[in-house]
Amino acid sequence: MIFYLVIGLATILFILFVVFAGKTWHWLDIVAVALFFPSVITITILTAATLKTRTNWGSVYHRLHDQLADVQEEIEKLETGYTVNRLGQIDRREYSLPESQQELGRELYNRGRIWRNCFPLEFAGGSVTVNTANWGNEQCTGSTITTSANPFANAETAFFNVESEAVRLAQAQEPQNPAGDPAGEAEGAAPTGRPHGIEEQLILHAFLEVPLEELDPVVHAALFAGLDTNLEGRKRICTVPTVYLGEWAVTDTAADSITMSPTLPLTPQQLAVIDQQRGSWALLEMMPVDSHEDFSHEHLSDDQKRALFAKLPEAVLREYLKDLKPGNRDEDPPERLMVRVRFQKNYNQIDVDATDEAPLLPSNDFDPLGRAVPAWLRQGGEGDEKGRVSFETGDEALLDSQTAQQLIAEDICDEIERIYVRQLQDYEFFFHDVQRQRTSFEDENTIIQKDTRLLENAKVKADTDIAYRQEELERLDEDLGKFVYEQQQITQYRQAVDQRYVYILKELSGLYRTNRRLATQLAAISQRIEAAADQRAEQVLGSDSPAPN
Repeated sequence: MIFYLVIGLATILFILFVVFAGKTWHWLDIVAVALFFPSVITITILTAATLKTRTNWGSVYHRLHDQLADVQEEIEKLETGYTVNRLGQIDRREYSLPESQQELGRELYNRGRIWRNCFPLEFAGGSVTVNTANWGNEQCTGSTITTSANPFANAETAFFNVESEAVRLAQAQEPQNPAGDPAGEAEGAAPTGRPHGIEEQLILHAFLEVPLEELDPVVHAALFAGLDTNLEGRKRICTVPTVYLGEWAVTDTAADSITMSPTLPLTPQQLAVIDQQRGSWALLEMMPVDSHEDFSHEHLSDDQKRALFAKLPEAVLREYLKDLKPGNRDEDPPERLMVRVRFQKNYNQIDVDATDEAPLLPSNDFDPLGRAVPAWLRQGGEGDEKGRVSFETGDEALLDSQTAQQLIAEDICDEIERIYVRQLQDYEFFFHDVQRQRTSFEDENTIIQKDTRLLENAKVKADTDIAYRQEELERLDEDLGKFVYEQQQITQYRQAVDQRYVYILKELSGLYRTNRRLATQLAAISQRIEAAADQRAEQVLGSDSPAPN
């Protein structure tokens, strides 16, 4: 405002000067002065505007330069985890890109690749063709799901959203074919979907995806416990994996589809779900990894756990209900108890890294002693601290019972409480073991059915024999009745015969005695006759003999 007042005052003074000078000056001098003054005023105004613009932009430049320095410092802290300020002090950041990459790497390593929103086309009994054209393009994308406990929970989702948006923009810039359809849909054109990256002979685990609105409200609450969700209007299009549909091997791949065959016989329940073809599938490169944190009481209440595991046996459900809760040393087995301790002195003698070099190829995460094998799981360090965890006085840790008892006995730490820890499940091994048991049971059932058929045939034969023997028994009973009658008649006849026999025997005895008497009499008569005969003979012989001389 002052600048314009000065310009106005100078203009008035110039006009007065010209008026008074016009009486003595030549008209050419007056014209020259009249042209020179506006030029000076114009140059002055432009110079002032330029200086003002430079001043304004200079302040903006310095402000942006300071902001750029702050952003570069923030980028450096994000990239390295720390930065050195002008005073030489180290300023560290809670989360950095390497830590985020390691955290995301751990999550992805334990989870593997997942292809969501895949639709089965047909199931031929021995194989199934799955359409993967829209994998990852979930219509549920955009729903806000955050958690304060894990700031990297949406890292992969955000990546997929960015990539999907890039694909959408690229597709929008593609030329149209003469028919007015997108060039990607013309005959012989390449598919426009995101490449699935699935190779042949890859083993995948399939799950049926169910919309959130079809879930039981208690189950829905349990799934999103501890999360800040905004799913209003999306419960029909947002899906979650629910039913396990078995393990499949990829036999053929195309740009927007794959063909798979089951590696294990499908159960009748799985076949029923597959035949219905009522929803999309989620294909997992790895079975979900069990963990204590996912089902801890901090995230899920007991009622929510009961809702999630309603179909499990009560003994298994109790394992989830007791997990990470105070244990009882008198009732719980020692291998299920961990001891929370507080260190009374500094201690760094707990080795957590394997002694061998980290393998280049994928391997087991831990060796038989529980020490980390891959490099991204190792503690690292230099010198005596290499591969060891260090604890300071007052630090708390959760140790196994044996290690805790040893450190307590050495007065290194004190026991705070005992925690019950359930046995984690290897779901892939579990399903394989269930299939092995099912196969064993089926074999035993086949043998039992065969034995049952043999027993049934033997029973039929035995029933036939029994019927025949029953009929024979009836005939024998009839014969027995006749035999009994005949026996009675024979008995009566025998009694009569016996009586007759006794009578005859008595008669014979009497005849025998009579015959004996008669025989005795006959013998006596015979002797008398013989004696008389002998006497007569002697008489006769005596009369006929010569007289003695």
